[in-house]
Amino acid sequence: MTKICMIACVDENDAIGYKNHLLFHLSDDLKQFKEKTIDKCVIMGRITLASLPGGKPLRNRRNLVLSRTMKDCDGAEVYHCLNDVLKAVEREEEVWVIGGESIYRMFLPYAGEIHLTHVHHRCACSNVWFPELDESWKCICRSDDIEEGGIIYHYAQYKKGTR
Repeated sequence: MTKICMIACVDENDAIGYKNHLLFHLSDDLKQFKEKTIDKCVIMGRITLASLPGGKPLRNRRNLVLSRTMKDCDGAEVYHCLNDVLKAVEREEEVWVIGGESIYRMFLPYAGEIHLTHVHHRCACSNVWFPELDESWKCICRSDDIEEGGIIYHYAQYKKGTR
């Protein structure tokens, strides 16, 4: 069975972006993202794809884009419905959902693990948010606070149904 994981960087209000850009560019967070997703399958929406460097799929990963409007993309597999993506990843050991907001919401019921970087700051401007986690999600691991360039944050790992 495929393990579906999510990964995101959120502010204190669970904001994840503004006008197709990340709210924070933390080198250690980006390094962790790469380490977790390299050589894995990543699932994203069309807007997240466009926000990547050069608007191109991530290297050394199987890139799946879920979009109602996109026809095709060099270096990525494009799907138009959730069930087609779920079928496409059936043989994958582990997949990572990397955004944006609507993609996180669609895949949340299928995810078993979430990795969040919690930034101890409220952004004045944001227009996309990570979905609120209900009581079925439990934090199983939290790092100490980390400071980078005056920004304080920590990592947390959540699992569904963990007591």
